[in-house]
Amino acid sequence: MKETEIVFTCQADFADLCLNELRTVAPDVGLLRWLAPGVGILHAPESFAALSRRLRRARELGGKSLLFLRHIFPLDLSFELAENGIGSNEEAYAYLLECTREMERERPFSVQARCLDPKETGVDLHAVQYFFVDGLTERGFRCDGSRPETILSLVIRNRTVYLGRSSAEENLSDWPGGMRRYARKDGQISRAEFKLLETIEVFSLTLPPEGEAIDLGAAPGGWTKVLLEKGLRVTAVDPAALSPQLAADPRVVHYRGLAQEFARENRRPFALLVNDMRMDPAESAAIVCDMADCLAADGLVIMTFKLPANKRTEAIRKGFAALEKRFRVLNARQLFHNRSEITVVCTKQN
Repeated sequence: MKETEIVFTCQADFADLCLNELRTVAPDVGLLRWLAPGVGILHAPESFAALSRRLRRARELGGKSLLFLRHIFPLDLSFELAENGIGSNEEAYAYLLECTREMERERPFSVQARCLDPKETGVDLHAVQYFFVDGLTERGFRCDGSRPETILSLVIRNRTVYLGRSSAEENLSDWPGGMRRYARKDGQISRAEFKLLETIEVFSLTLPPEGEAIDLGAAPGGWTKVLLEKGLRVTAVDPAALSPQLAADPRVVHYRGLAQEFARENRRPFALLVNDMRMDPAESAAIVCDMADCLAADGLVIMTFKLPANKRTEAIRKGFAALEKRFRVLNARQLFHNRSEITVVCTKQN
């Protein structure tokens, strides 16, 4: 059986939980060393493709496994960068030729590159990345950074390049290191908008066009703004004021009270409930359960669990236990735009 080394990433503050989950799902996989906080190398007694299938299968079963693992790629090769750059490196050139022999020309590729210490080492990341991009395109391969099927992943630390080739599906994320970035736009209300955008994208959620949504703890309105952009009408529930651009929008109804009060008064079904309230996961989940009757039979919930500094696993377990009294968890993950939290997607129990 082929043994493999794998580069993996997670949020640095949750690396211990990521490793605990990996030990549960794949107890024969071990940590070799950390390259930087949240970026490490694993050893597995199987091929990268087999391990990736095992991890994806675990993540799909019930949606609550591997919350903290963000991105993986196979470590095919590591080498030191010469002072005069990558162009003179024989190992890099040999790997490029190997790619031309083994990659399929009809499958678009991309090269995803990160340097973990650019200021200390002065590495020209662009030059390293385009050594492979240009080398492959000159030989008839098509580069497509937006929809790649084959990905060359590389991470540089202390002028050492760690390099591997795999499919986007195998990597668990299409983005370098699982770091999905969005450009800030005019009129943005809060950074929290990125969390909801990433959730919709990562979990391939289809929101009901022209449907109605409830946004709990809405103020100042970042998630409400995203839902409006997706074509929904929104009831924003929060005692605090909304951003002026939302307060004047006819598609927004602002209920200036508590979620529990709204649940007692509301009599019409909503297609979607979102909740980014800053409170204990079990308490937040209990409020969502109180709101279950406000949702249509196929209603969807998107919420975050805000995690404490200590006993985070226990907080997650209690949050799920409270939520599952009325809902079935479809997916849960710590996304790139989450901080001390995870995002949970669920639907009503029938």
